[in-house]
Amino acid sequence: MFSKSLNLRLAAVFSGIFLAGTLLLFAGTYLLLYSSVRREHIQMVQSRLLEFWAMYQTGGIAALKAEVDRVQKRRDAIVAQLGALRDVVASFADPASDAPAQEKATGSKES
Repeated sequence: MFSKSLNLRLAAVFSGIFLAGTLLLFAGTYLLLYSSVRREHIQMVQSRLLEFWAMYQTGGIAALKAEVDRVQKRRDAIVAQLGALRDVVASFADPASDAPAQEKATGSKES
């Protein structure tokens, strides 16, 4: 009886140590990754801000407005591409919705 109680206590202690170590490892990895991504993001924002400052210095507000328009057009194109990709993926998920399009392409109705 004493042996089973001791074994249970040892198993609980080692399980606790393993769990604590795993949590510490996860937390350390998370913090390192978070600080790295945050630092990279700050550098990217500062770099972009420096680009805008240089554009303003060389071309004034008109150059900044042209850059904003260019970025907005590029963003709209990306959004349109994502919408088309979403439609393609949806057609793979539900082949029945594509049946009328297949009938038009082949010219016949399959039973």
